[in-house]
Amino acid sequence: MNCFLSYAILLFIFLLRRCSSPFPSQPDEPLQILFIGNRYTFVDKMPEVFAELADLGDYRVNVTTLAKSGYSLSDHAQDPETLLVFDGQKWDYIILQEKSDIQIIDRGIDGQFYQGVQQINDLAAAQGANTTMFRPWAYQNGFPAAGMADYQALQSKVAKKTENLLQEIAAEIVLDDSENWYP
Repeated sequence: MNCFLSYAILLFIFLLRRCSSPFPSQPDEPLQILFIGNRYTFVDKMPEVFAELADLGDYRVNVTTLAKSGYSLSDHAQDPETLLVFDGQKWDYIILQEKSDIQIIDRGIDGQFYQGVQQINDLAAAQGANTTMFRPWAYQNGFPAAGMADYQALQSKVAKKTENLLQEIAAEIVLDDSENWYP
């Protein structure tokens, strides 16, 4: 099973757990779920697989995807298309996927990673939506240009920065097992 299908299954289980508490029975309206990300989001059709899993479980969801190759969440936060989607639609869940290298080259709370996630989270919070984020996995060979020569060193840095930010904005991490993608 590839990692994108694994992500879709884990996300489905995560949201199923979240929805079972506030919604003892099925809500009258389908859950509105927006995926925002880059090619990691649309490769292997992860949002579509998620919607199919929800359908198989008799959960009603409407899934929309804003994903552009090479885009960071900061790019999305400045994109008029993203702002228009928040203006014209009420969302229940916003699922974020960031580029793997942004957390490494970012320089803290004034950096692109923090600003992009914060801006999108603010848009989500204004409508009462829950923000959820995939913890990105590292490049298999690390990021030597940033001083992380192997996968484990890079994954540790990516995990720490992501967790710190999400704690600040009270968002959740969907997958916390990314250390196991590569031996």
